[in-house]
Amino acid sequence: MWSKISTFFGIAGGAVSGWLYAGAAIAVVGLLAWGGHALWHGGANSVQAQWDAAAKDELQARLDRVAASDQITFDIGTEVALQLDAIHVQTITVIKEVPRYVTPAIDARYPLPVGLERVWNASALGVDVSAIPLAPHQSDDSPSGAKASDAAARIAEDNGNHRACVAMLQGLVDWAAQQHKASGGR
Repeated sequence: MWSKISTFFGIAGGAVSGWLYAGAAIAVVGLLAWGGHALWHGGANSVQAQWDAAAKDELQARLDRVAASDQITFDIGTEVALQLDAIHVQTITVIKEVPRYVTPAIDARYPLPVGLERVWNASALGVDVSAIPLAPHQSDDSPSGAKASDAAARIAEDNGNHRACVAMLQGLVDWAAQQHKASGGR
């Protein structure tokens, strides 16, 4: 076959055909090198595409977790707000009912003692009762001037505040548990 090609181009002799073999070999090596280069870059592009897809999937997973977290916060915040509103209404209703159950006649007949006032103030301040001094010429059993109706209203208010704090803390506990579950335990 080479002889036909040599004859066609007018090339004679074996020396030229040797150069043809060398040229053909160089061309084949060049083609293989170019093809390998193309395959290498094609493979690199394939790997890059896989990395990009994995990064996109991870980003979408993060966005989904953030959306789930936001929904949990919204749901629990709404639930707690509704509970706080209900507690507020209940507390105000009870306070408004105090005069019906602790009348001015009861206030006049049953004055609160100084000792009760001292215990109350000590508990509110977080100190020992002995830290709340008696006024001159007073004892713990003398009347304080505080009315039972005022104490009843204050107790109702304090209990309402306590229930509100419990609702908020329970909401926080529920929020943390749901966030933990939604994050897959992270």
